[in-house]
Amino acid sequence: GSTAVQPDDTDSMVDALGAGSTAVQPDDTDSMVDALGAGSTAVQPDDTDSMVDALGAGSTAVPPAPDTTPEPTPESQPVDESFHPLPQPAPDTTSEPTPESPPVDESFHPLPQPAPDSTLEPTPESQPVDETFHSLPQPTPELAPELTPATTLEPMLEPAPEPTPAPAPILDDFILEIEGLQKTMLGDDASIIQTADGSAIRLDGRGDYVDLGQLAQFDGAEQISIAVDFTNMSSKGGEQRLFLNEGDINLSVVGDSLKLDIGQSGKHGRTFYDSLKIDGLGINDGAEHTATMILDAEADRLQVLVDDKVVYDQDADVNTFGQSFWTLGSPKYHGFDGVISGFRIEEGADFVEEVIVADDASLVV
Repeated sequence: GSTAVQPDDTDSMVDALGAGSTAVQPDDTDSMVDALGAGSTAVQPDDTDSMVDALGAGSTAVPPAPDTTPEPTPESQPVDESFHPLPQPAPDTTSEPTPESPPVDESFHPLPQPAPDSTLEPTPESQPVDETFHSLPQPTPELAPELTPATTLEPMLEPAPEPTPAPAPILDDFILEIEGLQKTMLGDDASIIQTADGSAIRLDGRGDYVDLGQLAQFDGAEQISIAVDFTNMSSKGGEQRLFLNEGDINLSVVGDSLKLDIGQSGKHGRTFYDSLKIDGLGINDGAEHTATMILDAEADRLQVLVDDKVVYDQDADVNTFGQSFWTLGSPKYHGFDGVISGFRIEEGADFVEEVIVADDASLVV
C-alpha cells in the first residue's frame, strides 16, 4: 500500500514515511537508513527493485527522474561536501508546439497533368537498301599534297620596235668638197667655217650663196637623186632656199616644213612649177637634218626623205633634166640663214621601199 516516492521529491518522501519523518537526501545513504530504522537497507536511487523491497510488498517503484544535472565543465572547482544545496527544480523540458499545418481541403482533387511528349523527332527517311547489290569497300583516296602556286609574273609588254629605216641611198656621183671651194664661188658674205663634224658653209640669208656652176654630167638625166645637209638658224619662219637648179627643181625651208618646186614646160618656152609642201617635220629646232629627193621621169614618181625616213612618196609629173646650173642659197631672194654641211647628187633613182609616209603632205599647184 506504499506510494512511490520520487528520489528528488522530499515532500513525497515525508508523506510516505509518515509524520515526523525526515527528508532523506537522495544521495545520502546514511540518512536514509536512519529514517527507515535499524535493519533497513540503503536504497540506491536508481535501483527500483531495492526500493520496493525496502518499502514493502505492493509498493510500486517509481523510476527516478532523469538526471538533468549538467555535466561539469572541464577544470571545475572541487565540491565542498559539507554544503548540501537544496535540490533545484528540474528544467522544463516541454518541447515547443510545432506549428499546425493548414487543413487539407479534401474536396479539391487536381486533375492529372498529361506527361510531357517525349516522342523523338522523326529521322529523315533513308533510301531503301538494295540488298541484292553489295559493293566492295573502296580504298580511302589519298589526299594529294597541296601545291603552293608558283608566283606568276605578268608578262611585260615590250614596246613595239620602231621600224628600222631602210639604208639611205648612196649618192656619190657628185660630192661637194667644201674645203676645196674657191673664193670666187662664194657669193656675197658666204664663208667656210669649221664645226665638230668638219667644214661647213655659213650663209646669213641676205644674198649669200655658193655658185656650183653647170654639172654637165647630169644634163638630160631621166632619174636623179639629190641630198643636202643643213641646220636652220632663222627665227623668222619664212621661205629660205636651200638649193636650186634653174628651171628644173628648187628646195626650200619654211619653218618646220619643206617646199619642193618641180619645173614644167609651158608655152613659148616658159617654165612654171608644181609646188609641194610637206609640213610638221620639226626641222627648225637648230639641229642638223638631211633632206633627200628622188625623182624618176620615166615612172613619174617622187619620193622625199628627212633624216633617212620617208615623208612623201607619190606619183608626180617629172621632166627630163636639161642643162643643169646649181646654186646653194639664193643671190636674189629667199636667202637661207643657216649652215650647209653637205651636198650630194646621184644619177639614178634608188627608192626606199617603206610604208611610213607623211599624212599631212599636200600638193599645191
